[in-house]
Amino acid sequence: MRLKHTLALSASIAMLALTLFACGEKKQTEVVVGTFTDSRDGKEYKTVKIGEQVWMAENLNYDVKCSGCGDNDPANCQKYGRLYDWGTARRACPKGWHLPSNDEWDILYKFVAGVENTESPSETVAKYLKAKSGWNDNGEDKYGFSALPGGTAWDGSYNYDGNSAQWWSDFGSYNPYGRIMEYHYNDAYWPTPEGDNYFSIRCLQSGADYAAKEAEMAKEIEEEMAKETAAKSKREKVKKGSFTDTRDGKKYKTVKLDKQTWMAENLNYEVEGSVSGSDNNGRLYDKKTAMKVCPKGWHLPSGKEWGTLFEFADGDNNLKAKSIWEESGDYADNCFGNREDFTDDYGFSALPGGYGVKESSTDDDGDSNSSYSFGGGGIGGNWWNSAGSYVGIYGNDGGWGASEFEWGYWGGEERPEDGNKIFLFSIRCVQD
Repeated sequence: MRLKHTLALSASIAMLALTLFACGEKKQTEVVVGTFTDSRDGKEYKTVKIGEQVWMAENLNYDVKCSGCGDNDPANCQKYGRLYDWGTARRACPKGWHLPSNDEWDILYKFVAGVENTESPSETVAKYLKAKSGWNDNGEDKYGFSALPGGTAWDGSYNYDGNSAQWWSDFGSYNPYGRIMEYHYNDAYWPTPEGDNYFSIRCLQSGADYAAKEAEMAKEIEEEMAKETAAKSKREKVKKGSFTDTRDGKKYKTVKLDKQTWMAENLNYEVEGSVSGSDNNGRLYDKKTAMKVCPKGWHLPSGKEWGTLFEFADGDNNLKAKSIWEESGDYADNCFGNREDFTDDYGFSALPGGYGVKESSTDDDGDSNSSYSFGGGGIGGNWWNSAGSYVGIYGNDGGWGASEFEWGYWGGEERPEDGNKIFLFSIRCVQD
């Protein structure tokens, strides 16, 4: 039975005999060009054998989440292939092909440049691999690799098309690397890009020695599927309810997550020491008020209780409300420049109420005055805990690990109060 990801190799293969010079010695080799069809979407790609390696002779153009076309223009995908983020790139190649490692890129480099190492810049490697057209400074395409300047994308912007080709390299789960060629250089070099960049992909055909790596990748996928199954089981056990605060008659949504029952909304009880926060995000409270403001039968959570919540939800993104959050910096769920709403998997509906600052001063007559300023609304949320510090959740996957929840940080310093400034944060009460 034909496997889902089987690649159909074309019957027509052309043999080109090229005379190469390496280390001053003449050697004969063959470059094999062919095609294969990706059975996932039916797209056909040119291939080329250079030395002992078989490469795609085009950039990958497989449409998958967290990939996209430069400038969101399908014509760029047709010309340059798609751009992918780091996590997607590691698994985007079809079965039987893979994202090349640094060492595998170096094998290509050394073969084309005719050198024994990659320490010294090459005067020819990029020139020989670049396509004969499409660049501001075209190459010779001596080996049929046909490198095209697909550019890169980050933070929602598209750059360097026509000038630069950038491909991902597989250097381990947490170490993104890439190979770059630029129009005004004949060399190709290694950058250490940020994980939120979007680069092209050139897949390399897998040999027998890659079986262990494929098994490792399959195990990672299996573990992720098991993780999602466990999360689904948790979601099915979530119990939603409501609670009415008898002090003012306000009704709050509640959610039971494992053994904890939380308010599913920020507290909105008006009392001295509180001010109105961002729209629909509840009130902000000073520390003194926060310690005693939860209704009877509820209390201000400890750092440990916050940690238990985050551990249950596997981080903070699954706790964020589906809307209201605004883009900020490196947005955690930013997929090719297009923000996706958070999932709020467990009904906690964390809201970005920001923070408030009350600043006191004395005028020339000796009278005391207070003024308020606000920030972070729509971008981040900060909640008091029973230790008198706070927990933060931000649009760029902020928050802290469970062991650190007893303390919040402001610019790296614990600072719930600072001289004449008093900070005000949101409150989520947890049931006794």
